[in-house]
Amino acid sequence: MDRRGESPEIERLHDSWSQLERELGEIGVEPEQCGAILSAFYRYRDEAIAYRLSEVDVVQELKLQIKNCYYKNLHAEWFAELDSGEIIEILPFLVPMSMHWDPGGNLPLVNFVNVALDALPRDLARKIYLDAFTRYLRGFGYYERAPAGEKERILREYMWLDRQYVFRSGTAQENREELQDTIRGLLGEGAVPIYQEGLARAQRTGV
Repeated sequence: MDRRGESPEIERLHDSWSQLERELGEIGVEPEQCGAILSAFYRYRDEAIAYRLSEVDVVQELKLQIKNCYYKNLHAEWFAELDSGEIIEILPFLVPMSMHWDPGGNLPLVNFVNVALDALPRDLARKIYLDAFTRYLRGFGYYERAPAGEKERILREYMWLDRQYVFRSGTAQENREELQDTIRGLLGEGAVPIYQEGLARAQRTGV
């Protein structure tokens, strides 16, 4: 995504296409099957090229990538190219989505989230962080209906409340009491010690 109009991406697209054609032959795909697969991929390649040559709103594209892309395939450098206004626009989407990822599964990007939050004016960082975490917690509607014996497992294995990577940010530490009140209100008192465990782990060793 070079804003100056240079296009190493399109060169890599063509290189990847050539590699795909070679590898299909190398793995022993039957010629008829290979032709059908390549025909489908030709259409995809043509659409990819048409898209690359169109004028793209970078922030809107990144919002789509956050929504649709496997998190390990999101690249921190895509977001690092944004200016301050664009970062402010994208963080309300990126922060809650990053909480759904396996902690540490995309370290460059979750590090970017933490650094970006901590670089914002404190009132704005607080709003984005608390709004994002509230939205994240409300996404687990089944928690309230779960049997009591299952709730701790959900908190640890699905919400990762004991090891959220964002807890390493200064913003998380600054707003620990307010988020604790939110967690108590949405999840109940039983979730608070696990949240506190996550904060302590982040301060002590990182997530």
